[in-house]
Amino acid sequence: MRDAYPLREGRCAVPWPGNDVYHSPGGMRIEVFDRTAPLRTDTALAVWEFDAIPRPIFLDVDFWSVDLYSVRLVTADGARLAHRFASNLEGAVPDRLGIRARCLPMWTPIVLSAEIEVSAAERAALRRRLDNVQIPTIDWFFVELTSRCNFRCGWCPLSRMRRESGAMPLDRAKVVLDQIAAYQKSHPIYSLYTEIRNPVFLHIMGEPLLYPHLFEVLEYGRAHGVEFCLITNASLLRQDRISRLLDADLSSIVFSLNAPDAASFQLAKSPVKYERVLAQVQAFVAERYRRGAARPRIELQLLNTRGVELDGCALVQERSQVEQ
Repeated sequence: MRDAYPLREGRCAVPWPGNDVYHSPGGMRIEVFDRTAPLRTDTALAVWEFDAIPRPIFLDVDFWSVDLYSVRLVTADGARLAHRFASNLEGAVPDRLGIRARCLPMWTPIVLSAEIEVSAAERAALRRRLDNVQIPTIDWFFVELTSRCNFRCGWCPLSRMRRESGAMPLDRAKVVLDQIAAYQKSHPIYSLYTEIRNPVFLHIMGEPLLYPHLFEVLEYGRAHGVEFCLITNASLLRQDRISRLLDADLSSIVFSLNAPDAASFQLAKSPVKYERVLAQVQAFVAERYRRGAARPRIELQLLNTRGVELDGCALVQERSQVEQ
């Protein structure tokens, strides 16, 4: 071990060595082991595996809750999360933890080796944390601005909904966003969980573009640091709305097309033709690229109904439909 770093409130930062040759074509594996048990230094207490990445600047370690998010590789262009995690860390935390990083495949040399010191007080705090049942951190929020929709899809639960349709008053929407923003500020780890930074999803039932105050909500939320993901059937994507949605700096947008072709799209009982909806989606993509914008992340959603009984609503049944 070359360096030792103290754990404070469950966290520490381990700098990446600047003089090592870094080559990670197959990804990276981070291992934590018990330094107080010399005969078991090759037995990892926990491991995290990452895809191939640029040279890290440091490791961000957070053992307040040992899970997939406890180790991040921080690079010049942001933090990377592991794609795989496994742990045997049970009971008391050792007072000395070894941490090492090695390139994959496993026979490549170790490129980082350090030690984490865990004081008695820190171990006690971590032990109390493990012993107490904690309320899970909220990963995502869904906000239903409206339960009205201009589609009548046979596969959608909206057709069976018993509660009254309506729209959320703007003042209530602002209060909800205030509460979400306050939660984010009191849970800073919240913003580290996903690629798209845990947005507020504007969807449960209904079509958000029918909500009369949508752009006021987007502006208010962004002013308070809230990230948004909009889920829409894309039927109302007129050019002016495309421009305003791109101006709103959404984190992500999901076009819920569901049906792969014009014939199956008729099952949505849409007031807009399939070809027009598709053209509007293409117009949105084209405008984002014309602007050179990095956001929003664009996702096209299709509904896989293979092997599922949906009252005759057979949509995506074969791989060829997805490819088409």
